[in-house]
Amino acid sequence: MSALVVAGVLLLYGCSSTNSPSTQSASTSTNIDRSTFASAVCGSITAWMNRMVDTTNSFSDDSPKLSVPARRDRYVAAFDTLTALTVDLQSQLGQAPEKGTTQADAGAVRSELTKAGDLIKTQIAGNRAEAGGLSDAAYGFQAVNDGHLFTGTEKALSTMLKALNEQGRAHALPELEGTCGRR
Repeated sequence: MSALVVAGVLLLYGCSSTNSPSTQSASTSTNIDRSTFASAVCGSITAWMNRMVDTTNSFSDDSPKLSVPARRDRYVAAFDTLTALTVDLQSQLGQAPEKGTTQADAGAVRSELTKAGDLIKTQIAGNRAEAGGLSDAAYGFQAVNDGHLFTGTEKALSTMLKALNEQGRAHALPELEGTCGRR
């Protein structure tokens, strides 16, 4: 997946920020069609992506009003929210019905998307640890100099979309390719 495509995804979703991050369940945050495996997977990933971007944008919205210590706390907390959202996504993917695919294909796709989620959680944990070690001078900037909240979120989205595309091709599930996860 090219950085340009991911940047376009962030730009598209970046215009719809909220004032605070949401840890609301993906199943209740949007009306996800869960009638088939592909629709449940696509809907869950789309909701997750929106919430990841909302969390990142929420920090941007709040940052100008925050003191350096409050900005540090808010920034580090954003990584905790991103992790919770990814855990919720993995739960949602585990609940996707097998209708529209074989049990073997559904299991294989779930396994690979779970691995992608685990990689994303590891990346977020690394970025969180790094954020905790940044100097007060880094937090003197509204965007947090040398931080990885934005680039880390972009990488997380790219990681999941890459796994989704690969699984769609590998299991002849074209519904998981192309626009899946990109509404």
